[in-house]
Amino acid sequence: MQSRSMLRQSLPLLILLGIAEAGAGGVLGGFIETFNQIDGLILLIPALIALRGYIGGAMASRLGSAIHLGLISSENVMGRIARMNIKANIVLSFMLTIVSLGYAFTLSMVLNREVDLLLLGAVVMTAALASALLLSLLTLLIIKVSFMRELDPDNITSPMVATLGDAVTLGCLVLAAGTMGGLL
Repeated sequence: MQSRSMLRQSLPLLILLGIAEAGAGGVLGGFIETFNQIDGLILLIPALIALRGYIGGAMASRLGSAIHLGLISSENVMGRIARMNIKANIVLSFMLTIVSLGYAFTLSMVLNREVDLLLLGAVVMTAALASALLLSLLTLLIIKVSFMRELDPDNITSPMVATLGDAVTLGCLVLAAGTMGGLL
């Protein structure tokens, strides 16, 4: 792909996504009290957001490679490869969220903070798994739109998934914390 075409496809999107990231930071700031109501949750926000970006970005890259190899076409975006990637995304999210939860619990103990592990675990697991599923489906939608617009998914999907991952994860955390913590 030529540099000019890559720049034409990527630059406007990256500018828009940068603005969206600032908005996600504003949302985070607006719900800080909700996150502070559940001890240990604030420690997990950076880890959960990073995990969504890492796992979602890897999925987007794998699907982009599959497109370039001809394993996925516009007609079979939701085929076997996509389903395998969604399953892997959810399993990785589950396992790494447990590791992150253990880290937050240990750090809370070191800091002499009382943590309701059942509540914290329920909120974090619900948010992580919901955001993993939602982001997987959004990734497939972005891939499909890239196909329809004849754009290179490598220029579009990974940056969009990283930004959407932040917003989706924060939204799921707010909903899970608000619902399970009795804050909504």
